[in-house]
Amino acid sequence: MTDNIFQDIKDRVDLKDLVRYYGLEVDRGGFACCPFHNERNPSFKVYEDHYHCFGCGEHGDHVDFVQKIYDLRSPIDKVDDRYLESIHNRDYNNYYLDQLQ
Repeated sequence: MTDNIFQDIKDRVDLKDLVRYYGLEVDRGGFACCPFHNERNPSFKVYEDHYHCFGCGEHGDHVDFVQKIYDLRSPIDKVDDRYLESIHNRDYNNYYLDQLQ
């Protein structure tokens, strides 16, 4: 557990799971069709700690991906208020249990 909310998210969430959550089909090699441009053949490579599209050049980490998907100016705009409150209170268990329901 860190004091940086974004590092905490990166430590807890697998990047492949994150991109799958947003609808990308990642193959065994870690490739998917890029969500940032139209393509027929996968050129979007998902690594353990970052992604890179060999088609359009888009790259980044967990936070950059969500920020780009939602077209946010600041990544904090998408962070759930309950998560921020749980960080403040260090009440992670209740937050994560709520997310499962």
